[in-house]
Amino acid sequence: LEADARELLDNHLYVCRVEQLPQRAAIGENVAIVTIGSSPRLRVFRERCHVISIEGKGDLFEVFNQIQRLFQRYSHWKETLLTILTDDASIPAMLDASTQVLEGSLDVLDANLHLLGWTTSKEAERLAREGGYPLLPIADESGNLNPDSMSEFLAQHDLAMDVGTPFVMTVSGLSVLNANLLEHGTYLGCLSVMAPPGSSCDMADAPVVALLAELVAPGVLHTPAPRRIVEEVHARQAH
Repeated sequence: LEADARELLDNHLYVCRVEQLPQRAAIGENVAIVTIGSSPRLRVFRERCHVISIEGKGDLFEVFNQIQRLFQRYSHWKETLLTILTDDASIPAMLDASTQVLEGSLDVLDANLHLLGWTTSKEAERLAREGGYPLLPIADESGNLNPDSMSEFLAQHDLAMDVGTPFVMTVSGLSVLNANLLEHGTYLGCLSVMAPPGSSCDMADAPVVALLAELVAPGVLHTPAPRRIVEEVHARQAH
């Protein structure tokens, strides 16, 4: 970002030292700026766009390279999911691939509360090894939820099955970021990200979870039960 810039474009992220902030510039929508150093002028920019300020004297090129690596990480993740989707739409494979961008344990349930795939976070595994938190199975070998897990999940989730954006709920004392899997308004199931024990879900992960849910939903449709539900709904609507 140059000090004489006259416009910050829509949907762009800029990296600069604080003294490089332009004096006057039109700021588009969904603009983000990462600055090195602090200045009272940042208040003006914070009122008009997203600002991340790094205190002290950081290396501009190192900051830029770290941000670029972060973008590449998410780009690679999305490309991997799309490859899986066009291959066999394997839900376990999508969840395994997503552990590189989401720290919590992941699981996907269909509309009949059948477990279609899951992962266990490294933090949960560490706590289990140290004896601080047992890894209790939430489903049997066939993927059917245990009665206790099913009752508690339904108590929390029943009233939110039509919510179209990720939301947080608490299940068995764990903070869970949940995203419904919907097909033209029909409930197919849900994707859940469970925070490590003793911590809370970060809503900053919501856009990532929403994208993952969007790509997982077609995989759920590959399974017989959800596909049958959708076909029945469409048949009723046709009459």
